[in-house]
Amino acid sequence: MENSVKNKQILIVEDENIVRKILEMQISSFGYDVHVAELPTEGIEFFSKNFDSVDLVLLDMNMPEMDGLEVFRQMKRYDPDVKVLVLSGYSQHGKIEAALREGVIDYMTKPVRKAALSDKIDEILNHGVIKDTEKGRISEAVDFDSLPVFNRVFVESQFQTTPGLMKKVVESFLNTAPSLTSALEDAIASGDFIEMGVKAHKCHGPVVSLGGERAGAWVKSLELESENNNIHVINELMSGYKQAFVDLIDVLDKVNKE
Repeated sequence: MENSVKNKQILIVEDENIVRKILEMQISSFGYDVHVAELPTEGIEFFSKNFDSVDLVLLDMNMPEMDGLEVFRQMKRYDPDVKVLVLSGYSQHGKIEAALREGVIDYMTKPVRKAALSDKIDEILNHGVIKDTEKGRISEAVDFDSLPVFNRVFVESQFQTTPGLMKKVVESFLNTAPSLTSALEDAIASGDFIEMGVKAHKCHGPVVSLGGERAGAWVKSLELESENNNIHVINELMSGYKQAFVDLIDVLDKVNKE
């Protein structure tokens, strides 16, 4: 694969700091040249100046300012044949279908496993073969208690090629994740269901990227239920998420001190 990745340029547009760092680390380890943008406008601006050298864009579907579909549309103005791989949550199924109809080459659901991401990028850039393993997946009921508080094997596999980075990312998570959870609580208290969905999505990305499968399942269900405007169910889900989140923080704090 070494020759096939030489000089290939990949742009990541992802607003979540932890998710963005993990993606950058993973893709760099595959041998590609990586560029990152935190905001949609930054991604569009970079692409407008470098579209002739960008081989693939990894694009988060749910971001501030504008969603991934609109970012894709803006990029198509500069390069109608732009290759975009969308990263999404389960609750964005309708947006993903629309993006695929408009020309997005494929999508993957978060959290993205390193080996699967490597294979997908290789298929798109070097073989032109797209598998449908991710398409049509629908969120289903979850047995929360059966999920691990912390999937250490998954997390360590993401950082195995970059010693020391795991500790830095965990430290960043411990510093920033509590404020995301507080913002979600504030949204629930305000009764703004749209804001609840946005804040729940903000919590989900970092949590699952750091192996918090149980907390991730709780907050993803909360994100989905925000569309149904059922505050009673949302309060129950928030209670479950908070407990799973506290348990995850406790484990990660111990991991960080090892």
